Amino acid sequence: MLAHSDRAALDALHVLLVKHGYTVAPYGDELEVRISLLIRVRVRIRDGELHCPVYFGLVERARVALLTFVSTSGLTLYFLLSQGITPLSISIGFIALSAGVYEALRFIVAEGFLVRLHSLWAEVRQAMGRPPVPAALGAAEQWPGERAPAPPVDAQRVQR
Repeated sequence: MLAHSDRAALDALHVLLVKHGYTVAPYGDELEVRISLLIRVRVRIRDGELHCPVYFGLVERARVALLTFVSTSGLTLYFLLSQGITPLSISIGFIALSAGVYEALRFIVAEGFLVRLHSLWAEVRQAMGRPPVPAALGAAEQWPGERAPAPPVDAQRVQR
């Protein structure tokens, strides 16, 4: 069961996603956003934090990528080693290469959506009176403008 503030944040995020043209389906205590190339993202909010696992079809994206790579590589190697360089083995190799490019494109589209989702989440947090981004980033992970200024350079040490 979601807390009242989490439910309000999820509803506000739902409205923003629909406003920006995404296909959003409520799925219990979470939202399911469906994007092109059989990509879907489940969006849930727990204790004020955004969680969004990405699925390619019915399976999480890391497992799909591993399965695609292992199966197409294995099939290509099998045909190359058993039959040599034949039109069939070259065709299977091309299909494997195309499957790899397709997976890469799905990763790019999913990451692009996650960036957009996090910017919308920042808008929702700001509208609810919370800081737009939690201050959990270390100094090395912050944007240069957010870091403390570097100490002044000693001119005498530079000339040596």
